[in-house]
Amino acid sequence: MKKWSLILLVVCHNFLLAQDVHLSQFFETPLLRNPALAGIFTGDVRLQAVYRNQWQSIGYPYQTSVLSGEYKFPVGGGNDFMTVGANFFYDVAGITQLKTLQVMPVLNYHKSLNGNRSSFLSAGFMAGFVQRSFDGNNITFDNQYTNGRYNPFAGTGENFVGLQRSFFDAATGLSYTDEIGQNGTFYIGASLWHFTKPSANFLQTKIQLNPKWQFNAGYSTPVSDNLHLKVELNYLKEGSYTEFIAGAMFRY
Repeated sequence: MKKWSLILLVVCHNFLLAQDVHLSQFFETPLLRNPALAGIFTGDVRLQAVYRNQWQSIGYPYQTSVLSGEYKFPVGGGNDFMTVGANFFYDVAGITQLKTLQVMPVLNYHKSLNGNRSSFLSAGFMAGFVQRSFDGNNITFDNQYTNGRYNPFAGTGENFVGLQRSFFDAATGLSYTDEIGQNGTFYIGASLWHFTKPSANFLQTKIQLNPKWQFNAGYSTPVSDNLHLKVELNYLKEGSYTEFIAGAMFRY
């Protein structure tokens, strides 16, 4: 079967002060939105891969790779089921080669709310390891310039505690899925990230990641025998930064 998709995105945001895991095609990476969205698909196994390469012409491109896998299986004697999986995120950014490696296993329990397996309340949890590092060889500082001339041997004046930082991070979330109408389905969810407030600083000054709230929603329905509509929404708030993204996809 051949499928064609048309994707529309609307983005509204405020100024971003720090880089966090972020992709505009958010609907392709549900585990980066809410651990309770693990297993919200038709079938037993889902594998997803996303690769992004930006600004190749400047010599120091931004490259992002995401790989995730999920497996769900029934538990107990009723209609409940559980999803286990993992999400891998690797990002290299700019002239400093700022690298972020994130490995986050996920566990999600789906509680059936009726007998026909159409309505579920899900509670998910993710926790894992994050490593950040950068290359200091391509960075210059004001203290290294004397009378307008750059001296690579001059002190930087910065108090780096190291060029690599590792920390533990975690997220938790809830989601509700149900049918609407004769053939439509929808979900709503909310998740909390960085609730452990991990420290991500490279300097002596301690910098903690702000807790990040995400609110998710989606709706899917056939509009004809050959045309299917899918709508996705995502809102996040992290400190003073907020963002709202809405996406629609038509599939033939």
